[in-house]
Amino acid sequence: MTPTYSLLETPPEDRAAMTALLREYYHFIVARIDAAGGPAFDIDTLLQDYWDNAGDFLPPRGATVLAHDAQGALLGCGMLKAIGPTRGELKRLFVRDAARGHGVGRRLVEMRIDAARAMGLWELLVDTLRNNHEMLGLYTSLGFEKVPPFPESTTYDQYPDLGRVMVFLKRRL
Repeated sequence: MTPTYSLLETPPEDRAAMTALLREYYHFIVARIDAAGGPAFDIDTLLQDYWDNAGDFLPPRGATVLAHDAQGALLGCGMLKAIGPTRGELKRLFVRDAARGHGVGRRLVEMRIDAARAMGLWELLVDTLRNNHEMLGLYTSLGFEKVPPFPESTTYDQYPDLGRVMVFLKRRL
């Protein structure tokens, strides 16, 4: 598998394909939240929230990275948004099942780290679920360290009940 990657300058051209990818992501995350004993979420509300705030994940305030297969179908995504003049938050890392185990997730994180540096950010923050062992392993292998909940966390700010099932990490750039 040789995926291609794109760093978006504008919202995704194929909104339906992006929505389908994000729907898979939210189904995956909501199932993990449920398994961890967290609160219930409505996927359509989460999707609407993403589209309402998609500009936060595009230049100059952020970055969206997409992975595609040879036919152009979306394999995965990852987003970054500035949460201050020197800090950024990584959001919505997701790789479809067919592309897992091929380094796609790692590349999506690396590209967002590069984008953060290009934006002049010095520190990246990320949160994930305690039971999302794959993501915790990936971020730890890339130099992220566990920290107490950070007040800028979009997830923690919007859904404080999630704090009990979340892990918060940071990395200096």
